[in-house]
Amino acid sequence: VARAIIADEAALDADAGCRSVFLPAGSPLAEGDELRQPELAKTLGLLAEGGPDAFYTGELAERWVAGLSALGSAITLEDAAAAAPSVEDPISLEAFGVEVFTSPPNTQGFSLLRTLRMLATEELGDPLGGDAAVLAKDFAANNRIRSRWLADPDAGIDAAQLLEMPVPPKEGDARAATGDTVGLVAVSDDGWAVSLVQSVYWPFGAAVLEPSTGILFQNRGTSFSLDPAHPAAIAAGRRPPHTLMPVLVDRGGRLAYVLATMGGQAQAQIHTHLLLRLLAGATAAEATSAPRWIVGAQEEGDTARTLSVEPEVDAATRDALLSAGLDLKVLPPDAELGHSNVVVLTGGGYDAASDPRSDGSAVVVPASAAEAP
Repeated sequence: VARAIIADEAALDADAGCRSVFLPAGSPLAEGDELRQPELAKTLGLLAEGGPDAFYTGELAERWVAGLSALGSAITLEDAAAAAPSVEDPISLEAFGVEVFTSPPNTQGFSLLRTLRMLATEELGDPLGGDAAVLAKDFAANNRIRSRWLADPDAGIDAAQLLEMPVPPKEGDARAATGDTVGLVAVSDDGWAVSLVQSVYWPFGAAVLEPSTGILFQNRGTSFSLDPAHPAAIAAGRRPPHTLMPVLVDRGGRLAYVLATMGGQAQAQIHTHLLLRLLAGATAAEATSAPRWIVGAQEEGDTARTLSVEPEVDAATRDALLSAGLDLKVLPPDAELGHSNVVVLTGGGYDAASDPRSDGSAVVVPASAAEAP
C-alpha cells in the first residue's frame, strides 16, 4: 500500500478525500505508518447492520451522492436507488473431457472458451511449447475480437455471437494492465465453490474518496468507448466491458477445478496456461508456478502485438513463439505475468496453491479443524 501511495501520489493529492487519508501530513504515508479510515469504519458498520440496500438508499446514499455531486458528478439519489445486481447464467464449453464454466459478457470469458475450442479442434501436440505460435496467434485474434466487440450484452452482442464472431482485420486499442485486482477461490466439503475476481480498476479506482463516508469509488467506466458507433459506447444504464472472469471446471458432472487469476487483459490466456497444465497432470503448485507468456499490452509502451515472455520460459518455446510473427519481449528477472489461485479436487481431498508471483497463500483446512468451536 505504501508503494502504491507513492506511485499514485499526484492522483491522490488532487482529491481532498484521498489527500486526507493517504497524504495526511502533506506527504505519502510510509511503510509502518498508521493508516486511519474512521469514516469508512462507520460506513462498514452501517452496511453490516443494513445490508447492501444501506449503500443505495437512505442516509448513507444521501451523503455519498451529495459528496460526489459537489465534485461534479451527475449521479442522483434516484440513480442510486434504481441500481440492482444482475444474476447471469455462466457460459460453458465441453473439451478435453471437462466442462469449463466462466462469466458471460460484459466480461471476456468468451475468449477462454474460443481458445479451448480451437485447441480441441486443432489437437496440437504441445500448445505451450513446440506449438506455442499457434496458441499465440489465437490469443492475438481473441484480443482483437474483445477490443472490437465486447460490451454490455444489452447493446446487442451476446456470448453466442462472440464465440462465432470473425476476427477483425485490424488490431484494436492496446491498454496496459493496471490496478490491483484481487482473485480468490474457495471450496467447502458440502459442495459449494467460489471463484471471485474483484477490482476498482486502477490502483485507487477513480482516486475519488467521498470524505463523509470514507468510500473510495471505482473507475471501471474508463473501459467505455467514446466512439458512439462502438458497441461499448458510454450510455446510461450500460455496463462497461471488463476483463474479470471467474472459472469453475466440472468433470463428469462433478467439480474438478476452481480458478481465479489477475492480470488484466491476460486473464483468459493465464487460465489457458493453468488448464492445459492441470489437464496434463500438474499439481496446483506446478500449474501456478510454471513460467508464462502473454499476447497483448501488459505494460506501458506495449502494443496489441507485444508477446511478453517471462525469463524462465525455455529457449525452445521462445524459438517457437518467434514464428508467430509478433513482437517478442523477454521480461526482466523481476517481472511477472499475472497472479493466479487454484483449488483441485483430487477425489480424496483437495490440492491448492496461490501464485508465487503474488503475496497470497493457500491452505487446506481439515474438516475436524473447520468444525471446531
